[in-house]
Amino acid sequence: MPVVDDDQLLCTVRYVHRNALDLPGIDSVESYRWSSHRSYLGHRAPPPFLSTAPVLKQFDSRRAFDAFVTSETTARPSTWKRDLALDRIAPLVQIIADEIGEVHGSRALRSLLLLAADELPQHSAQALRERLGFATPKSLQQAQTRAKHRLATQPVLGRIVKRTLDLVA
Repeated sequence: MPVVDDDQLLCTVRYVHRNALDLPGIDSVESYRWSSHRSYLGHRAPPPFLSTAPVLKQFDSRRAFDAFVTSETTARPSTWKRDLALDRIAPLVQIIADEIGEVHGSRALRSLLLLAADELPQHSAQALRERLGFATPKSLQQAQTRAKHRLATQPVLGRIVKRTLDLVA
């Protein structure tokens, strides 16, 4: 899935660096041997295929980048946009859904996006209809009802939404 803008790049880099925290015995991002996080911090040279500049240029310092990745509360750089568009969340939802498995098809992805949007205070029904292609408010409402039913019968969807929102909140 291509990264289309800086916000998505930051979400993806944070997600990738924090993946190590799910492994047994790993208690910090920097301590994971195979992570590029230490390269971003300047503690080791990046491999030839890794360019850290596109990410680091969005932060005042390497310390600010480290805080962004390691903070439980998702500390953001000052340039971070508060309103998260669904087109920035969608690729991250897809990555996490693919990683976890058990979720297949465009309808499942659409349900995940609706569930995520319900948790974001800045979303609006109009923006959802435009992004997800709902023709009427009623069709949006029906899709939200189906998404909530799906969540009740497939708890894995809640984990995917929570993990996505933890990364972008």
